[in-house]
Amino acid sequence: MAEPLVVAADWTIAEAAERQQQLLKVLEAQFEDLAVDTSTITSIDSSGLQLMLALRASLRERGLSLWLLQPSEALLSACATYGLQAELLGE
Repeated sequence: MAEPLVVAADWTIAEAAERQQQLLKVLEAQFEDLAVDTSTITSIDSSGLQLMLALRASLRERGLSLWLLQPSEALLSACATYGLQAELLGE
């Protein structure tokens, strides 16, 4: 697995289109499991979580996995709020 992808701090509706474009570029060049360092996330809402779920689904279609490393407090809280700990964090 390559070095973890470090992501931007804000994963809210205001940045959703930009994050989607960034993730599409990553997917175009992704041929192995993807590790994402999520320690930098300071703000995330349901739009950001939907993007992560879509990324995970796209990777799964290729037989690849998504690993969210070092989840920030914001990501942990959002996953708990929406009941996505098991789905996104493997808890």
